[in-house]
Amino acid sequence: GVTFDDANLECSTNGNYLLEQCSRTARTNIIKMPILKPSVQDDLVVRISGVTNPSTPGTYGPITATLSQYDVLYAQSSSSSQLTYKIASDENKVSFTDNIHVSIYPKNYGQTATYYFKLVGLNFKVKPTKFYLTFDTDFARDLGSSLACGTFTPNQDFGSAYALNFEDLEDLTYFSCEKYTDYSLVLTPNTEFETGKITEYFFFIEGIVNPNEGDDLVYDFDF
Repeated sequence: GVTFDDANLECSTNGNYLLEQCSRTARTNIIKMPILKPSVQDDLVVRISGVTNPSTPGTYGPITATLSQYDVLYAQSSSSSQLTYKIASDENKVSFTDNIHVSIYPKNYGQTATYYFKLVGLNFKVKPTKFYLTFDTDFARDLGSSLACGTFTPNQDFGSAYALNFEDLEDLTYFSCEKYTDYSLVLTPNTEFETGKITEYFFFIEGIVNPNEGDDLVYDFDF
């Protein structure tokens, strides 16, 4: 499993506010940290550094979270929301299971659309120069007759629904993408990814024909 560098263990919350009393309970994998009472309207994001991933590829977890005060339990993660994480066999990256989000416009079945993607939770050891994206087999094998790819800067006012503000997207920059195999593309972004930190990356693909059926579509990518 994971190991901890206790001397360099650091915790932070939204806005990268460091928590000085972050510590690990001796001989356990439990990390404790004091936080201010979060607003019920805000997401609480906690980051922990100084953790070494398992040396063997595989799926690990679950990771659980609890909120308590004076030994009184106020909230805890449910079994359905517990996070498992995947250690990739490719040592050039570390990826999580829920690391690709997609927003589509328009969503009508059979219509040509633009797909807006967000990749999160990536930590590269070596800068990638290309990546591969595979679509669900409910799509057409060629995905569309005229495809174009690029990066964009989303308007954060719309949260995760990037397609809602497609007319106001900024910094549209096109890059090369080609059909790789049935249902898949190889993309060559002109972005220089950073190493040694969590990466968030936005890109779009124009010209994809929406599948005629299937609501629970699956996407997969690799570097």
